[in-house]
Amino acid sequence: MVQTKKPAFPAPSMGSRSSSAQALPTKKKGVKSNAQLALYPPKPLSNGHGSTTPVPSPLSQPKVASYPLTPPSKSPKKKTKSKKSITPGEKAKALPGSSFARIFPYLLFVLTVYAAAVCPKDLTTSDPVCQAVSAWKAQVMEPYIMPHIVEMRQDPRIRYLENRVIFPTYDAVVMPAYDGVHTVYDTIWSPFYDKTLLPFYDNTLHPKLRPYTTQAHVYVVRLRRAAYPYVKRVWSFYDAVLPYIEEAYARLKTVYAYLEPHVIDIYHAVLPYIQDAYRSLMLLLQDARDKARGLRRVYVDPHVEKMLAKVNERPVKVDAEM
Repeated sequence: MVQTKKPAFPAPSMGSRSSSAQALPTKKKGVKSNAQLALYPPKPLSNGHGSTTPVPSPLSQPKVASYPLTPPSKSPKKKTKSKKSITPGEKAKALPGSSFARIFPYLLFVLTVYAAAVCPKDLTTSDPVCQAVSAWKAQVMEPYIMPHIVEMRQDPRIRYLENRVIFPTYDAVVMPAYDGVHTVYDTIWSPFYDKTLLPFYDNTLHPKLRPYTTQAHVYVVRLRRAAYPYVKRVWSFYDAVLPYIEEAYARLKTVYAYLEPHVIDIYHAVLPYIQDAYRSLMLLLQDARDKARGLRRVYVDPHVEKMLAKVNERPVKVDAEM
């Protein structure tokens, strides 16, 4: 019969345990802790001859500093990428402009090339673009821009730039480039347009688009018929008012031509009166503002203070659900 032997020292009571800041060893499956071994000591092993060999209790062994079997796992710190601060200047550069502002220079370049290639020098064609270019040249370019350009060209420095930089660059770069573009247009684009693009549009693309264009033309005709009476009234009103506008413009030109030599003298003569009137107006506005503040303190502020006092005296109802 096997007899169990009591441990050398009794198990410590619950009150003798104290909390420790030391890291506890990790518990492995099938391994008992020191407290479990003290409360439930293992059975002695039999040597086969009826004698038993007691297993010493862990509490009877000399105290050795206990260290965790496995080091405490450290949660990996996620590296957070700090956002780069954007200065107002960089933010303004990052913001894109409007799509029309980006496309407008290219449209202007295409229109210029088209006008230069299609419109002749006399601009007597019936093409709408050429008519617009002719009108712009006659109404804007010749009376307002060309005189300043002619005046600038009289400067010796401008003449030096023309003779040494502008004209040589034009003869060496612009004219060969223009001849190359013209050659490419005659040898590549014109045959491609006549033999490939135009037949493809006439035979393939136009039959597919014809139903939609026919329906759109119907709506356009209806819109023109509906808008024709109003457009006719507008043009009749414009024709009736135009003589008065021209007469008023002619009178204004006459008055301006008469007053132009005396404008500076009139300005210096009227300026002191304008300054005095401005100071008087500012003083009047300041006086009115001070009087309005005084009236507000007398008639408005007491009533507002009474209303705020009543609001503060009212009990606050607390909702039962809250």
